[in-house]
Amino acid sequence: MAHQFHFRYVPREQSTDPSAMCEHHCDRVIQFISDDSNEVRYEICALDAEVIAKVFLEAIEGESRSLAGSGQ
Repeated sequence: MAHQFHFRYVPREQSTDPSAMCEHHCDRVIQFISDDSNEVRYEICALDAEVIAKVFLEAIEGESRSLAGSGQ
């Protein structure tokens, strides 16, 4: 079964570890919260999330082009 998450966008002070957050001193973080346990599983600032999202999209687009070129 796949993990299901919901998200919260909260002030940095509400982070599980405010001192371990981003190097650019964002004042808010995105928390990934497990639907099963309601635990914060991951935290990331919006700037880092945008970078990761871009990398994921590029990987998906690259894979799509690769599959299209191979006839799959």
